Amino acid sequence: MAIKKRLKFLLLGLLALALIGGGIVWYVFTEKFEDTSLVDTDFTISADSLLNEFVHNPDQANKKYTEKILRVKGMVYEMEPAGAEVNVKIADTLTGNYLIFSFQDQDAEAAKKLKEGDEAIIKASCSGGVHSEILDLYYISFKRAALIKH
Repeated sequence: MAIKKRLKFLLLGLLALALIGGGIVWYVFTEKFEDTSLVDTDFTISADSLLNEFVHNPDQANKKYTEKILRVKGMVYEMEPAGAEVNVKIADTLTGNYLIFSFQDQDAEAAKKLKEGDEAIIKASCSGGVHSEILDLYYISFKRAALIKH
């Protein structure tokens, strides 16, 4: 009888964990974000200064900027197709280090109108910076970008 009771509690516990886990997964995948252009800016910085911080102290820069809203000013280096969307790259042409911005749906059309060489101000959530050992360069990713000025 004790084994049946334990098995019953174990199954109920597993069911509860599955329900909680499913709820968390559902929440993460259906989470809606406020329009980035309306969210308060944590930092305003030039692309060159931001790249410089990540090159000289990547750990500190990641702690400072990751998951923060940044307003970044720089020159568009390249437009990268991403399915039906486009990612905007701002790069240091001497080192190859770059920032890459993935735009939120409502700003995707405005981003597509940018051209290489345009000066732009982009507001986005910083996903953090990474050093590529293979390419020997740093890149900083941004999500939910909004074009502020073109």
